[in-house]
Amino acid sequence: MGKDRGQINYTAIGEQLSSGKELDDKFLGALFSIGLEYASGLIKDKNLYLLGQQADDFKKYFTVAVFGRLVGMYDKAIMDGTTKSESVSLFEKLRDVVCTRLSIPKELLPGDRLSSLFNKSLDPFYERELSPAISASMELVGKLASEVIPNNLPKAVGIDSFILD
Repeated sequence: MGKDRGQINYTAIGEQLSSGKELDDKFLGALFSIGLEYASGLIKDKNLYLLGQQADDFKKYFTVAVFGRLVGMYDKAIMDGTTKSESVSLFEKLRDVVCTRLSIPKELLPGDRLSSLFNKSLDPFYERELSPAISASMELVGKLASEVIPNNLPKAVGIDSFILD
């Protein structure tokens, strides 16, 4: 069962994480692919009309941008203490997916460690030079990404919170 999805041994990645060892680039890439798959699902759930009109390069970049935004908004929420934000909820669901795929208990992969691993895998992506077409579309990337991963506002608060004396 550990080998699937293109011969990636997810169980071996889980074992390496469980042992506390650093992941090599191949394993970081596999973890990155889990994050991209999750981000792709979030994008599909939003059914963004404007995204359908874009070139494939834009769509690929956009998926990574949404993934990066999720990790970044999670980091910011944790730093700011807004643990009830949508980004934290979405990141925790991603953490569940990762732990299930790697066959490890969630306790072995705290959110801050997973975020750190994701940031390591995102760094090379952010260091790449963008194509002129993507560079020209950065405003659209930002606009659409914020529709998928909104700014860190707390989840809906109960009406009782708004009762004034």
